Amino acid sequence: MIIETQIEVVDRKQQELTGVEEIMHVKLAFNSDDVSAVRQVIDDNDYDVNIKKCQIYLKSGEYFTIYTPYKQILELLKERK
Repeated sequence: MIIETQIEVVDRKQQELTGVEEIMHVKLAFNSDDVSAVRQVIDDNDYDVNIKKCQIYLKSGEYFTIYTPYKQILELLKERK
C-alpha cells in the first residue's frame, strides 16, 4: 500500500543565498511494505509527544518524520496484513 503524507525539508538554495534555514513542506509517498518500525515523535526543545507527527523507519535503514499521526499510520499498517 502506498501512503501519501507531508514532510519538512530545508530549502538549501534559500539557505545558501540568505544564510537562514528555511523549512518547506513537500509531499512524500512511500510503500508500507518497506516500513520496519514507526514511533511517536517528541520535537526538539519539547517534552510532549507531537500527536500530528510520527517517525518512519524503513527496512533499508533510512528514516524520516512525517506529518501523519502515529495512530493513523499504525492502523494503515495493520490493514495491509
